[in-house]
Amino acid sequence: MRTLVAVQAKLELSDCVSAERFREKVFALCARCRLPEDGADPVLAVFPELMALPLLFALDEDPRALAACQRFSDAGVRLLKRDWRNVIAVAWQHKTFGLNAFYLSRAQRAYGVYKQVFSEAAKRYNLTIVAGSGFFPLMDAEVSRGLFCASKQVFNSSTLFAPTGATVTQTHKVYLTPGREQQAGLSSGRLQDLTVAHTPAGRVGVAICLDGFHDSVTGHLDALGADIVAQPSANNAAWDGPWHKNTGQLEGDVWLQQGLRAQLQARTCLRYGVNPMLITDLWDLQTRGRSSIVANACLVKADWQEQTGILAIAESHTKEEIVRARVS
Repeated sequence: MRTLVAVQAKLELSDCVSAERFREKVFALCARCRLPEDGADPVLAVFPELMALPLLFALDEDPRALAACQRFSDAGVRLLKRDWRNVIAVAWQHKTFGLNAFYLSRAQRAYGVYKQVFSEAAKRYNLTIVAGSGFFPLMDAEVSRGLFCASKQVFNSSTLFAPTGATVTQTHKVYLTPGREQQAGLSSGRLQDLTVAHTPAGRVGVAICLDGFHDSVTGHLDALGADIVAQPSANNAAWDGPWHKNTGQLEGDVWLQQGLRAQLQARTCLRYGVNPMLITDLWDLQTRGRSSIVANACLVKADWQEQTGILAIAESHTKEEIVRARVS
């Protein structure tokens, strides 16, 4: 047996102003992921998209000054005005400008905290962790250089950690959300670069948010032999409001009926999907959603309120929850 966990995290600005506060938040959530009935069985815990994004803006900063900002862009402008010399130096070093240079100027410190905290949590609680995502370049570490930015492109990027604390894979989002992400200066990942990690909890592929709606992504992971798709998500639309493509449908219903659950059906290898949602009111980012664990009904018997393919789902789209399913 193994346990799949969707961590529906509620993130506050105060959780990201220091490494210590971020560690407290992540450890408190991880402590709820492994329960006595799991014994020594493998547990996969998947955190939501953008879980690490505030670290780029808030880490080691004055909480009062940050609270005065209305938008992410306000926080970015404040930091840029203060640290412009460093941003210019980074821009020249990497031969890149604009938002990329700003992200790169803060990536090493922010990713370092993200990596250390989730690595420690994975080891302490014996978890395989998909650690949500943030805006990071490809990151690497080498004995003489330490942790460093290995690309000048910045992605919506998620890292998977083994129960030993080791970094296993870094996945870049392929299909950026129109508007917000496309305007944020991010680069798209490449479909052919998506990989499958062989972990104690199973063969895990990562499809960040919108990627999990794309047949090309789930089909690619299925072809690689994944049996679990982790879909870290942050939904910035009203969960109980009309879907922007068809006002006759609700946002939440589209996620459950046409999202990852639908993508899993009739696949050859894919059995399970884990979709955690971020809950936050961080500046102009207001995300809501019901986390779920879904299954390929051709391979797994799963019914929730007469909806085939759902193993477990959060009770609320506004509160922090841990959604779990014990599976074979």
